[in-house]
Amino acid sequence: MVLARELARGIVHMEPSMSQADLPSWYRAMDLFVMPSRYETMSNAVLEAMACGVPFLASEVGGSKTLGETGAGWCFEPESASSLRDALTSIAPARAELKSRGERGRKHVHETYSWVASAQRLETILATRLGVME
Repeated sequence: MVLARELARGIVHMEPSMSQADLPSWYRAMDLFVMPSRYETMSNAVLEAMACGVPFLASEVGGSKTLGETGAGWCFEPESASSLRDALTSIAPARAELKSRGERGRKHVHETYSWVASAQRLETILATRLGVME
């Protein structure tokens, strides 16, 4: 962690822990959420960043690949520091693209994962399984 702080020289801020209530404010303070994982199912952290209007850069694994298809962020080759570096280098100066992808992600999460959307999907699944289609 000391090396990361030295390399970042004020560009990156690392916070060891925080409360759940503080997360939205932290997400909204970000220009880009970076999730370099070796394995993910569907990352709640990436979804949380998207819900806050923050674009993401994630390893192209698991659910992050699917979320990358929404156009709300970018994916890079897993376990490749050079792929991560290249992606960060090309993304960093693209301020308008960051904003656009952040808004796309916010909209996607609110339309797809809201309580209403989830309840509608559950209702459809139950109606289909029970043979009670309207």
